[in-house]
Amino acid sequence: MIYVIQMRGTSYYKIGFSDCEPEKRRAQLQTGNPLPLEIVLTMDGNEVLERQLHLRFWAFRTDANNEWFNLSAEHIQEISVHARQYNHHSGS
Repeated sequence: MIYVIQMRGTSYYKIGFSDCEPEKRRAQLQTGNPLPLEIVLTMDGNEVLERQLHLRFWAFRTDANNEWFNLSAEHIQEISVHARQYNHHSGS
Protein backbone atom coordinates (compact mmCIF):
# COMPACT_ATOMS: atom_id res chain seq x y z
CA MET A 1 0.00 0.00 0.00
CA ILE A 2 1.24 3.46 -0.92
CA TYR A 3 0.30 6.23 1.49
CA VAL A 4 0.64 10.00 1.60
CA ILE A 5 0.63 11.48 5.09
CA GLN A 6 0.51 15.22 5.74
CA MET A 7 2.04 17.05 8.66
CA ARG A 8 -1.07 19.05 9.55
CA GLY A 9 -0.83 22.79 9.02
CA THR A 10 2.13 22.46 6.66
CA SER A 11 2.81 21.53 3.05
CA TYR A 12 5.00 18.63 4.19
CA TYR A 13 3.96 15.17 3.03
CA LYS A 14 5.48 11.74 3.46
CA ILE A 15 5.19 9.41 0.50
CA GLY A 16 5.72 5.83 1.59
CA PHE A 17 5.02 2.16 1.15
CA SER A 18 3.94 -0.16 3.93
CA ASP A 19 2.64 -3.69 4.33
CA CYS A 20 0.73 -2.63 7.44
CA GLU A 21 -2.51 -0.68 7.64
CA PRO A 22 -2.05 3.04 6.86
CA GLU A 23 -3.43 4.10 10.25
CA LYS A 24 -0.91 1.89 12.04
CA ARG A 25 1.89 3.43 9.96
CA ARG A 26 0.59 6.93 10.72
CA ALA A 27 0.63 6.13 14.44
CA GLN A 28 4.22 4.85 14.18
CA LEU A 29 5.30 8.07 12.48
CA GLN A 30 3.33 10.21 14.91
CA THR A 31 5.51 9.03 17.79
CA GLY A 32 8.47 11.04 16.51
CA ASN A 33 6.55 14.04 15.20
CA PRO A 34 5.44 17.08 17.25
CA LEU A 35 2.65 18.03 14.79
CA PRO A 36 -0.44 15.93 14.13
CA LEU A 37 -0.16 13.68 11.09
CA GLU A 38 -3.07 12.75 8.89
CA ILE A 39 -3.48 10.32 6.02
CA VAL A 40 -4.51 12.19 2.88
CA LEU A 41 -4.19 9.45 0.28
CA THR A 42 -3.84 5.69 0.11
CA MET A 43 -3.66 3.50 -2.97
CA ASP A 44 -2.56 0.10 -4.12
CA GLY A 45 1.11 -0.02 -4.91
CA ASN A 46 4.49 -1.49 -4.12
CA GLU A 47 8.09 -0.43 -3.53
CA VAL A 48 8.58 0.18 -7.27
CA LEU A 49 5.77 2.75 -7.33
CA GLU A 50 7.11 4.33 -4.14
CA ARG A 51 10.55 4.74 -5.77
CA GLN A 52 8.99 6.23 -8.90
CA LEU A 53 7.12 8.80 -6.80
CA HIS A 54 10.22 9.64 -4.76
CA LEU A 55 12.19 10.22 -7.95
CA ARG A 56 9.40 12.31 -9.51
CA PHE A 57 9.29 14.64 -6.49
CA TRP A 58 13.01 14.48 -5.60
CA ALA A 59 13.43 18.26 -6.05
CA PHE A 60 10.76 18.84 -3.39
CA ARG A 61 12.44 16.85 -0.60
CA THR A 62 12.47 18.67 2.72
CA ASP A 63 15.95 17.43 3.73
CA ALA A 64 18.23 14.42 3.49
CA ASN A 65 15.34 12.20 4.57
CA ASN A 66 14.00 11.53 1.11
CA GLU A 67 10.46 10.50 2.11
CA TRP A 68 9.22 13.93 3.26
CA PHE A 69 8.35 16.40 0.53
CA ASN A 70 7.15 20.00 0.36
CA LEU A 71 4.19 19.56 -2.01
CA SER A 72 1.14 21.42 -3.29
CA ALA A 73 -2.42 20.16 -3.72
CA GLU A 74 -1.65 19.77 -7.43
CA HIS A 75 1.26 17.47 -6.58
CA ILE A 76 -1.01 15.29 -4.45
CA GLN A 77 -3.44 15.03 -7.36
CA GLU A 78 -0.53 14.07 -9.63
CA ILE A 79 0.47 11.30 -7.21
CA SER A 80 -3.05 9.90 -7.36
CA VAL A 81 -3.12 9.96 -11.17
CA HIS A 82 0.36 8.42 -11.44
CA ALA A 83 -0.61 5.59 -9.06
CA ARG A 84 -3.79 4.83 -11.02
CA GLN A 85 -1.82 4.69 -14.27
CA TYR A 86 0.88 2.53 -12.69
CA ASN A 87 -1.67 0.09 -11.28
CA HIS A 88 -3.55 -0.05 -14.57
CA HIS A 89 -0.39 -0.92 -16.52
CA SER A 90 1.01 -3.32 -13.93
CA GLY A 91 -2.26 -5.15 -13.42
CA SER A 92 -2.29 -4.46 -9.67
